[in-house]
Amino acid sequence: MVPISFNSPTMPLLLMLCSIAIVRPHGTEHSPAKGSVQSTPRVPVYLPPGENEASVLSVTLAHLGEPSLLEAAKNANVVSFRVSFFSPVPTREVALRLILNADGTGEITSAISADGDTEVKRTKNNVARADVEKLLLLVQQAEFWSTPRTEESADERARKAYVLDGAWWMLEGLRNGSFYYVFRRNPRPSPITEIGCYLAKELVKSAEHAIPMAGCVSHSQSKGVTTPGP
Repeated sequence: MVPISFNSPTMPLLLMLCSIAIVRPHGTEHSPAKGSVQSTPRVPVYLPPGENEASVLSVTLAHLGEPSLLEAAKNANVVSFRVSFFSPVPTREVALRLILNADGTGEITSAISADGDTEVKRTKNNVARADVEKLLLLVQQAEFWSTPRTEESADERARKAYVLDGAWWMLEGLRNGSFYYVFRRNPRPSPITEIGCYLAKELVKSAEHAIPMAGCVSHSQSKGVTTPGP
């Protein structure tokens, strides 16, 4: 990874605009025909109001056609978790969303776009109650619901360094009508990232390809290998 330091506070916004340009559908630059009525599709709101670097992942989730867990919080009966990340080098957009059923089982959906491919690859499979219980245990052990949403080291605050070939990573949770998220830039393995690794490596069943996930010990992590803490 090559760190590039900028003092401008607008750098995260510039990165987000670049991401928007990457995922902008072909043909949207054309003006509507004279006399036609232009319809603007509604874009889901993925995060609470406020400018922060995690907003880049709102662009990723929209491109992958993912629903908003923030908006789903209007239904107090919905329990769901989602891990997502975006990396520009190599280009990857990944979202894995688990929905818990009333009987304790679950259903997990993956949406992946890689290497500039316009097609989003999707999978969906059921999750056994025992696997859901293990996921909930990881969430509890990591103290997800009280973990700081963002982190910034003293060195980062001093240098304002932005790594252009790193990864934006986010874990979202929804329960009892309450939405919460934890965002990490270039995440290191920790109890929090272990939740995302478990979703990718253990719960998604895909015969075609391994699910890439930032913050894991390795992308070839095998069953039974736990992710160490920080």
